[in-house]
Amino acid sequence: MFRASASDEREFLSSIKVSSRSVIVVYAGGKEIGRLNWITDAAQIRALLEQAVAQAGE
Repeated sequence: MFRASASDEREFLSSIKVSSRSVIVVYAGGKEIGRLNWITDAAQIRALLEQAVAQAGE
């Protein structure tokens, strides 16, 4: 897990095409699995994380 501050990590966030706040980007095996923008619903976040865990285990 990496938490990036928009003011401190601009170059990194730009490299992964994050241009707004409150974005969750999930990777598995070096590949982006998905991203959620402005989502706070625990079920949606859990589903994305479960998808990443499943793909990492393949």
